[in-house]
Amino acid sequence: MASVTTSSAALQRTPLGKARSHWLSTWLPGPRHALRHAVSSACRRLPLLGQWKANTHTKKLRCSAASVPLSGSGSEPWSSPTRGREDESRQSALPAHVLQVLDLKPELSPVDAVLALGLGAAAAAAAWLIRRTLAVSATSSEPVAKALALVCGFAVALIYRSLALERQHARAALSPMQAADADSRFVDIGGVQVHHKLVSDATGVPVAWACVHGFGSNEGTWGLHGILDSLIRQRRLGSIAVAHDMPGFGLSQRCTAVRDYSLGTAARMTAQLMATLVAKEQASRLVLMGHSLGGLVAVRAAAQCTHPKVVGLVLVAPAVIAQGTTPPRPRPRALAVVAALCSAAILLPLALFAPLLQFAALRPLRGAVRNVDFWRSGLRGAFVAKDLVSARLVDVYRRPACVTHWDLGLLKFVASRLVPDGIAQVLANVVRVFRGEVSPDQLPGSVALAELVRAGVHVLIVHGDGDALVPVSNSVRLARQIPGVRLAVLPQCGHSPQEEQPDALLDAVEKWSRDIAVHAVADSDGE
Repeated sequence: MASVTTSSAALQRTPLGKARSHWLSTWLPGPRHALRHAVSSACRRLPLLGQWKANTHTKKLRCSAASVPLSGSGSEPWSSPTRGREDESRQSALPAHVLQVLDLKPELSPVDAVLALGLGAAAAAAAWLIRRTLAVSATSSEPVAKALALVCGFAVALIYRSLALERQHARAALSPMQAADADSRFVDIGGVQVHHKLVSDATGVPVAWACVHGFGSNEGTWGLHGILDSLIRQRRLGSIAVAHDMPGFGLSQRCTAVRDYSLGTAARMTAQLMATLVAKEQASRLVLMGHSLGGLVAVRAAAQCTHPKVVGLVLVAPAVIAQGTTPPRPRPRALAVVAALCSAAILLPLALFAPLLQFAALRPLRGAVRNVDFWRSGLRGAFVAKDLVSARLVDVYRRPACVTHWDLGLLKFVASRLVPDGIAQVLANVVRVFRGEVSPDQLPGSVALAELVRAGVHVLIVHGDGDALVPVSNSVRLARQIPGVRLAVLPQCGHSPQEEQPDALLDAVEKWSRDIAVHAVADSDGE
């Protein structure tokens, strides 16, 4: 029977039979916030020329003495040692040159404005002449032809304006090295410069901690409130703690191929990173801690780690769906053929029109991510205590937007969850589906987690009972399905316990590590 530590009140609020469907949040948490902001952002930016109106909420977020709770929340603040964090300094922790890039509001130069108008007029005239040339009788559709010509000219001018403004952003963008902190480190893993931060203490127990962030985040989620430092120096749970940026996020180098942004690649990179860093330390055992989508990456990385040996997994609000603990059976031949045909019908058009889809997706993506309101509204949706979403936290999340090609990296990460890279990869995927094969990277996370538990890996799941992105009921099912998994439910906590209730998270981790005797296991291995 699984060991489940939770409160009856929390389970009553999230009954298993009435849990909401959040399957989309397993790879893209908070889609409703992104869609809502993209629509409102597009409506605000209809004017063709001139500078966009500055966002007044940016000034409010930076200059207010205290954050204002979301109206109508109706929730009372809880008593916790972390409640005082909203009274921290409102000054950003980011360097001035990074903030200058993030807050850049480019203006259209006079030359670009004239070119935009000229190109728009030329496009409208060309559309009109083509319509007049091809039409046999244009008298009945004259108003429609004029309207189409105007729309065509407006679209061309708008596209040029967008490209001109984006060139200014590209010229101001920084390299990962320029945007890094003083304690940032870079290491080459498979030809990719991986950004990470490391905290070590030679007097600690020989246990290494590897922290993996979730979707849309970066290593700063573990450092903003001192999780790394607490694991090593305050709680003394190990001798080394590492947090790195997964491919497509943070300050890690952006790759060119879509396959380099897959979850399998992220898992292999995590395993290789720990093997490289721990080789220089005295740690012989590894505990992986993953948040949200990073929990799924941590599970797959644990299956690949050979040195140091993985002794524990801490999954924080994990996007590991409870789909059973047995591997899927091979598909019948007829079903495999139908699945291959459907896969080809979907993936081949996506691969053929990938450049066009990329161009269409980049514009709204850039506008959303560069807006402070996008991050603030998304983080408020992930928090129970809305007033804990401070300016410092928002800056941690939007910081990677100052790095060159950040937009392509984020877009390719999403694309890696939808379609393989290139026609050759699509055809290879169709052949695999036709044969009824399942790659290890595509096995359900619950299956991989169950195999790790059977291999002797200790697992702790920490979940907030107010999580609106990945429901706590999913973690309850995981703990019931997999004997040996321990669950700790944090009351009045949302999707990010490491940011909303870091002390409660560390308390749960410390109690779990003491109960499973990680120190004793590590000490016995060192003898």
